[in-house]
Amino acid sequence: MTAPIRIAFLLERFPVVSETFLVTEMRGLRRAGHVVDVVSHHRPRPGEPVHDEVARSGLLERTHYVDAALTPDSLDPERSIPLAPGRHDVLHAHFGPNARRFAFARQQAGAPLVVTFHGYDFSAQPRAHGDAMYDELFATADVVSVNCEHARRALEALGCPREKLVRLRMPIVTDELPFRARHLWPGEPVRIVTVGRLVEKKGHTVALRAIADVARDIPVRYDVVGGGPLAGRLDALVRALGLEGVVALHGERDSASVRGLLDQAHLFVLASSEAADGDQEGAPVALMEAQACGLPVVSTTHAGIPEIVLDGQSGLLVPENDPRSLANAIRQLVRDHETWPALGAAGRAHVAQTFDVVPCTEELLAVYARAMNSRDDPRLVAVG
Repeated sequence: MTAPIRIAFLLERFPVVSETFLVTEMRGLRRAGHVVDVVSHHRPRPGEPVHDEVARSGLLERTHYVDAALTPDSLDPERSIPLAPGRHDVLHAHFGPNARRFAFARQQAGAPLVVTFHGYDFSAQPRAHGDAMYDELFATADVVSVNCEHARRALEALGCPREKLVRLRMPIVTDELPFRARHLWPGEPVRIVTVGRLVEKKGHTVALRAIADVARDIPVRYDVVGGGPLAGRLDALVRALGLEGVVALHGERDSASVRGLLDQAHLFVLASSEAADGDQEGAPVALMEAQACGLPVVSTTHAGIPEIVLDGQSGLLVPENDPRSLANAIRQLVRDHETWPALGAAGRAHVAQTFDVVPCTEELLAVYARAMNSRDDPRLVAVG
C-alpha cells in the first residue's frame, strides 16, 4: 500500500492515559504518510494526565467528540462529524463494546470496518452479556484483529468467523525508550516497579503480598503506577502488610514520569491473572515497554504474556494468583543479579524486532488493505 489512505479511529474516549498503544498506532500511520482522524464518543476525564506524545502529535486537532447518545443521527455529517461517504478509506474501532456502538458507521461512511479486541471485551463482557453479544458485529466487520493467540482462540469460541480474524500486534516506539543495562551495587535496595491500571486482572494484591514476602529478607523499594477503582483497597493492603516504607502508590502519571521510574528500577513485575468477573489481559504493552528499557521481568503465564516475555531469556514467568511463586522468582533474579544485563538485552532485542512501531505499522496497513479488498464480499455486507 503506497498511496496515502484516510483512516478514522472510532473510540469510546480519547485520549486515555492507559491507552498509549492507540496513540503509537496513529503516530506510526501518520509517519508513514497517511491521514488519521479520531471520532470519540467521550472527552478525556477531568484531571487525567495527558501524555506529551498526544500533545505533540496534533491528534487532538483532528479529534471530533460525539458527547451524545451514539446513533446514526448523532453522526450527521452536517454536524461536522467526519464520517460522510467518501471521506475515509477505512474505519478502525478499538474494543468490542465500543465497536458495537459504531458498527452502523460502516454503512454510513461507505468504508470497510476493522475491529480490534484487547482483553476485557472478549472475556468479562461476554460473561456478563452472553456469548452472542458480538454476533451482529462479527457479521458487519470486514476484519477482526486480535493482539495475541489467546485472544484469537477466545474470539473463535465466541463465533467470529475464522477467515475474518487476523493477528495485529500493538506497537511501541522503541527509539523513545532508552535502554540501560541493570546492575545491583553493594548496599543498594532492589527497586521494583509495576505499571498498570488498578484493576483486579493486573494482580496488584498478589504482587503486594509477594513484595511483603521478599521484603522480609531483601531490602526492596516498590513503585506502583496507575489509577483505578482498587486504589483505596490497595492503599489499605499496603498498611495491613506493614509496607508503608517499602511501597509507593503513585497513581496515574504522564509518560515522562513513568519513564523516570522505569529508568530507576532494577526489575519490572506484573502479576496478571483472570479476575473474578472473567476479565483477562490480551498483550500488556507495559511489559513491552519495560523490556525495551532493559528491565528483567517477572510476570505470569496468563493470556498473551508468554508471547511477550521470553521465559528464562528476558525474565521469569510464574503461575497466576501465586504470591509465593512470584516472591521466589523475584528472589531468584536478585540472587542471580549478574544475569540482569543479558536478560535486559534479550528483552530489548525481542520487543524491538516484534513490537516496534515500524513493523507493526506495516502489519496494520496490510490489515487495512485486506479490509479494503474484501468490502464487496457478499458475506461481509452489514446486517440490520
